[in-house]
Amino acid sequence: MKAQGNNSLTLWALASVATFSTLLLISMALWSTRTEETGETAEGGGGSLAVSASPDVTPPRKTAQAACGMDVVKQPAGRAQMPPSEWCCVKIDAIAHSCWLQNVCIDEGKTQVRMSAGAQLPPFNVSLRAEPIKEGHAPKLIEFRNFEAEAEEKEKERPPHLGGTWGWVETYHHHNFGHIMGDDVFSMFRLLRLFDAEPLVFPDFHMLLPPHWKNNSQWHVLTTPDKVVTFDQARETARGPVFCVDNLFVGISRLGFAFGSEAFHDLLDFKAIRRFVNHKGSQTSLPTAGASDHCSPKNAHFCEEMAAFRKRAMTTLEVAEKPIPHRLSILLVEKGKGKVEHDHRIGNQAELGAMLRAAYPVAEVEEVAWRSVSLQRQVELVARTDIMIVQAGSDAMTAAWLHPAAELIIIGRPDLAACAALCGNELGNWWSKNRGDNGSVQCITGGAGKEWRDGDQVECQRDENQIIISSMLTVPPDILLEHVKKAVFNLQVRGRTEFIVDDNKG
Repeated sequence: MKAQGNNSLTLWALASVATFSTLLLISMALWSTRTEETGETAEGGGGSLAVSASPDVTPPRKTAQAACGMDVVKQPAGRAQMPPSEWCCVKIDAIAHSCWLQNVCIDEGKTQVRMSAGAQLPPFNVSLRAEPIKEGHAPKLIEFRNFEAEAEEKEKERPPHLGGTWGWVETYHHHNFGHIMGDDVFSMFRLLRLFDAEPLVFPDFHMLLPPHWKNNSQWHVLTTPDKVVTFDQARETARGPVFCVDNLFVGISRLGFAFGSEAFHDLLDFKAIRRFVNHKGSQTSLPTAGASDHCSPKNAHFCEEMAAFRKRAMTTLEVAEKPIPHRLSILLVEKGKGKVEHDHRIGNQAELGAMLRAAYPVAEVEEVAWRSVSLQRQVELVARTDIMIVQAGSDAMTAAWLHPAAELIIIGRPDLAACAALCGNELGNWWSKNRGDNGSVQCITGGAGKEWRDGDQVECQRDENQIIISSMLTVPPDILLEHVKKAVFNLQVRGRTEFIVDDNKG
């Protein structure tokens, strides 16, 4: 625990009679006191190291660690005694919070987080799922409880300490690539950034997932495969249903795609202030981090979040930026087939690829279906392409790895009720914010501004409830070429630039 500011005189008085080891402890206490006064931190090792500002140096902005009165700590695994539990939460709206909890134990079977005896409990709703908390809907809320003092004193009843920094989420769409990436992985990344913890926790960040989660590999954009852990694996390691960790980050219900940007887009995306409440009852407000070079002030925070997410994925998966100059590269994504939630596809994919190669003979035109490509290769292909062409849906979420100056062309698909080619939530909720300001996203819904409809170039299959479950879309090559020409022009104007393109054809 940090020393209080009024301890300085007492400490110096003791110094005259202290041994060398006592003097060392006093020096450390004074350093901690100075940290509380300045609220300044500097990254170092696996946590944050306190520093004092010299008079002629402008101090860095106050961090969430200082606002919360907490540091990202690392204790040896298997420690014999639990330090006092602490917490800090950010209010997202009236009924949803995101929290950083320290020195706590997890009981997944009861959806509980247990804290040390006598510790103040967070009086907030904290949901494990990317979903709204509303009347008639049962969110996956955490129950906070204290350990009984008697149980803590008995070593045989003390839960094992696994240590480390963990994130805990429950499944939203465990089989849908787009929702997992947008509602779970990206949300957890944003949660860490709320507390300025992202640079402090990697590469030692653990993800704690339900036993039935089927897409664990998508978490590899945040951490290494050995640290993506299901509860069954954690319980096996702990040899019991309850285990303890140093740091736990929870509360993603407002930070994602479907229920974040869509239903609550004005709560965080455009918010300029984070409001912290900690276990001592202290309340602090800090500005959100970062700004964007290619987005308007309205969308700057969201753009910065996406840019940081892209950088984290490329760093974790060891993907480098494409050097300039380079040949123009066009990536044509074939929508996934097989057991998927929505089976939509482009019927003349091969024809479109041949047209692009004929129009841009010196360009690299690559056709790919994500079902046969590793996550690392997906990030590499998208991050290094100049123009990405993809049908709306889960596959379009990989556009998160596109360079901010690259071009995205979304081809529409039917929604659940109407057999009309629409660009959907991918354009409306994400890419219009992240790319709309610099004009690097286009939507193809038909010729002359019209939507393709059933019986024209879209064929749809419906189930017994008249919900569209599959479709086949035929895209006229000349319409796609018009959009690609516009994209090439935008790239040249924007300065991604020095790629080689056949001017006679482009």
